[in-house]
Amino acid sequence: MKISDLKIVNGFTLAEVLITLVVIGVVAAMTIPTLVTKYQKEQTVNQLRQVLSQFNQAARLSVPEYGDPATWDYSISEYDFLKKYFKFVQADEMTFDRDEFSYKRSDGKNEGSLLVMRSGAPIISLNSGVLVYSNTSAPRSEANQALKQSCYAVDLNGFKGPNKFGRDMFFICLDGVNALVVPHQSDDYESVSVQKTRDVLKNGPSNCEYQCNKDNGRGMWCAALIMKDGWQIKDDYPW
Repeated sequence: MKISDLKIVNGFTLAEVLITLVVIGVVAAMTIPTLVTKYQKEQTVNQLRQVLSQFNQAARLSVPEYGDPATWDYSISEYDFLKKYFKFVQADEMTFDRDEFSYKRSDGKNEGSLLVMRSGAPIISLNSGVLVYSNTSAPRSEANQALKQSCYAVDLNGFKGPNKFGRDMFFICLDGVNALVVPHQSDDYESVSVQKTRDVLKNGPSNCEYQCNKDNGRGMWCAALIMKDGWQIKDDYPW
């Protein structure tokens, strides 16, 4: 038998190769965005848990110096008890300017009334890239002293996008009575130790629209919703 008499039975025509590439491209276009979103959600949850761990560690380290958190003076700057125990790039040097920078609510509207993010609010920049916003306004500080608590807004990736509550911006609180830093799930002038159902965290009611949804929520309860769901971001989460 001559070599020229052999037939190639395993080859593909150009048309078949092109069709295969098109199919692969379509499948990739359908699956890659899903995989990217899944990765982003997992990364967000991991970062949020790390931030809470950092805050709780700072609170524990503060106890030998300042005593029981239930006895702290919460009418002063809210992070004074904790900031020396953070690994930060800078503190007390940055302040938030609402006219130059803004965040979105979970429903996509501009967030313009959260006291923690008033213009002039101090910002700590941690080594991890997380920004910590603290409230020092007198009316809220007086209420915090009565309730033995303080709250912080944390931006997981600094000033990078999307700068939206429930995506990279979350709200957490120091519960001085129980000496824990927990995701925020209370209304104004309500103890941060309150426990709300999943439906309330997602849909309200909230007298401050703190619920975590994309229709009419500000998103301050999004971290609590993630925790309520077993530290995962479910399909009905306003991502």
